[in-house]
Amino acid sequence: MTSAMKTNIFVHDNPLVDVLIQTLARSPETFQPEIMAIDEMYSYVFNQLEDKNSHRALTYYYTMGRAILDTVKQLVDWHFGGFEAVDSFLDFACGYGRFTRFLIQEIPPEKIWVSDIYKKAVKFQSEYFGVQGIYSTSLPEDYQVDRSFDVIMASSFFSDMPATTFEGWMQKIYDLKSRRGLLLFSVLDMELLDPHIRRSETGLVFSPDSESQSLDKQEYGTTWVTEEYVRRILDQISDGNAEITRIPKGLNRYQDLYAVSDRSVASPNPLAFYHHPEGKIDYCYIQPNGEVRLSGWAIDFNPGVTLEIQLWSDSRLIGVYPCSEERPDIVAHYQQPDFLLSGWSCVLSSDQISPQDILIIKIVSSKGLQAIIEGDRLVAISSRRNWDIQLSTTRQQLTQTQAQLTATVDQYQSQIAQYQSQIDQYQSQIAQYQSQIDQYKQQIAQYQSQIDQYQARKFETEAEIGRYQTEYPAQKSEWEHLQSQMQIMSHQLDTLENRIQAMESSKFWKLRTKWFKLKRVLGLPVNE
Repeated sequence: MTSAMKTNIFVHDNPLVDVLIQTLARSPETFQPEIMAIDEMYSYVFNQLEDKNSHRALTYYYTMGRAILDTVKQLVDWHFGGFEAVDSFLDFACGYGRFTRFLIQEIPPEKIWVSDIYKKAVKFQSEYFGVQGIYSTSLPEDYQVDRSFDVIMASSFFSDMPATTFEGWMQKIYDLKSRRGLLLFSVLDMELLDPHIRRSETGLVFSPDSESQSLDKQEYGTTWVTEEYVRRILDQISDGNAEITRIPKGLNRYQDLYAVSDRSVASPNPLAFYHHPEGKIDYCYIQPNGEVRLSGWAIDFNPGVTLEIQLWSDSRLIGVYPCSEERPDIVAHYQQPDFLLSGWSCVLSSDQISPQDILIIKIVSSKGLQAIIEGDRLVAISSRRNWDIQLSTTRQQLTQTQAQLTATVDQYQSQIAQYQSQIDQYQSQIAQYQSQIDQYKQQIAQYQSQIDQYQARKFETEAEIGRYQTEYPAQKSEWEHLQSQMQIMSHQLDTLENRIQAMESSKFWKLRTKWFKLKRVLGLPVNE
């Protein structure tokens, strides 16, 4: 390996790495532990840890590499009868060798090819592990390889491909499989997609988001697919000749794993696949006298499998404990009654381990599969676990407080909504009252105008009455005078009328009347 390739500084002279190798490697003496400094599979886990603990990241890194090997080995044993029958193995999208370092202990390096779009990753593996290197490309049509392979493994590759290249890469990789070969690849099933995200009728959903910090997010993101979509593509590219086996959550109990071969060479035996066990440490306390109290739980999703807890310290097996304690909380969480006896606990003396010793806590199944749930110095595990307990307690209290606050806020919001409804009603009533007030104001303005008119008329009337009251005595006196004159004239009139009547009744008046009639007969002028 050239000096230009910088490696992970946490690996060098690290006793934890030595213990992990002794625990995980088939041949610890020949195991290659170096990790490139730019290995994204390590840095992604490291950056996700709250405490940025290099020991925890290293434990996960090596454990996952061994877990992938265990998974592949089950499928190779099923299809070929063992790694001995494999003449060529292609690790496609290989990264920086998390899996390859374990694979070269099963297959000679000269029978292994690694391929990745990161040229530094291919170069590192070629120089450090002695395997064959193939540089990959962004587009499947540009990927030119002049040979076929008995086994092709594409781990976590199709879980990143968009629809534009998914089928093309599937075709390309399938065509590289030898006639007797086996294609293995993993995908994210659509069931893992957030239920709030809209599903696609095509059977593929792509999001431009991934753990890679350098690749184009539109070319390398996160992809979810349905089983129907995968089978449809494989049927198309194989002209219906592909034998397809799906293992739900077959890779790390998360991604679905597919095994594809030609039907003519498919294994006649059904696949008996076993998942790795899972578990967690709950309690780790170092007492003043040096005793260590440990407890936790472990489960296995495979029926009929028993588990045991192995404790290793500095490459020494210091204790083996069964899972025999009742854990109803685990039953409730996983909804699995068979997980009731999943708890374990133990007490270690100061003679068995000291606070500065490396402690490996490993779950081992009766099928030979293992999972390391803790790997660090004992004092670090104890400190971290106690911190996790405090953090968990604080989070529970915070959750309860948030629930109470939420309930209180909901209650207040309900009251506010009621008050708002009442306010809206009051505002509506106020608006009605305001409208009525405006109408009353208009009427009052009209009445005031009429009052002003009446007042003006009153002043005019009062003025006229004043004038009348001033002129009335003189007019009354004049009226009385006229009344007196009228009485006098009436009396004189009566006197004259009496005289005329007397004259008309007299002989003279009668003779006069006849004289006038005679003159009219004679045509003489009459002057009465």
